[in-house]
Amino acid sequence: MRHHRSWPSSARFVRATLTTAPLLLALWGCGDSTQSPSSNALNGVVALIGDASCDAVPIVEGDADRLIQTSLSSVGASTPAVLVVTSIRGASEATVLPAVVTLASGLKGAESKRRDIEAQMDQVSTATLRRALTVPPTDECGTDIFGAVSVVRDIAAGGTSGPVATRMTIVIHSNGFQVETVPIRPWLSSHPTESPYAYGESLSRGALKQDLKDVRVIFIGLGRYVEDGRRKATSATEYRRLEEFWTGWIKGCGGSFAFLPTIDTLADSVQGGQP
Repeated sequence: MRHHRSWPSSARFVRATLTTAPLLLALWGCGDSTQSPSSNALNGVVALIGDASCDAVPIVEGDADRLIQTSLSSVGASTPAVLVVTSIRGASEATVLPAVVTLASGLKGAESKRRDIEAQMDQVSTATLRRALTVPPTDECGTDIFGAVSVVRDIAAGGTSGPVATRMTIVIHSNGFQVETVPIRPWLSSHPTESPYAYGESLSRGALKQDLKDVRVIFIGLGRYVEDGRRKATSATEYRRLEEFWTGWIKGCGGSFAFLPTIDTLADSVQGGQP
């Protein structure tokens, strides 16, 4: 059972060097970048997870930038709020190296705050966030979506495995082929008559349980993969069963969910509402 997670010492803090308002002071302990955000002070957290595994379809630059800008706009409209961006490959809980953007303003007056937040957003490096989303953290093959969700979810819970203290949206660009701990594709093929939903739900009651209340998980690109250098897609039946598996696990953990085919179909705001 996980109880507390210290903030990753290798986390990359992407922030503008502004004099108008400190980006970190209001939400992070006295600017100490080794501390997790004070989630009680936040209006929301958006996390982007890019699957960079051996069988994953890479996110092209234009799609990555659009996803980042959409999410950054959502965070900017919900300040004080945090955007977390990371790629995954291998055992995610050990390899997640998030880039973090915190937007907050200490200025008074709605117009002053709006201009301050816009100035901060203009200073954020899209290129840095794109690398965080698309560059694999390791050469090791494998996919651990459970571990990645655990790491980013805990950010909204003050670095603990307890309930999140603010609403959160986790966007996962992935084929959904969990490999570590639970190799899902082999299970689906070897259990053709069993319910993937029931299996996913059963995992949410065991060692893979997480508290996803007030957390929305959005999968983009479920079932698309690369094999022998060629892009492919699962059959309609396997896609449906894969979706049922993740639905069972997310609902069993108390979260809400959505499955979208492409980044283009993502709603303008990933921070609430149905995409």
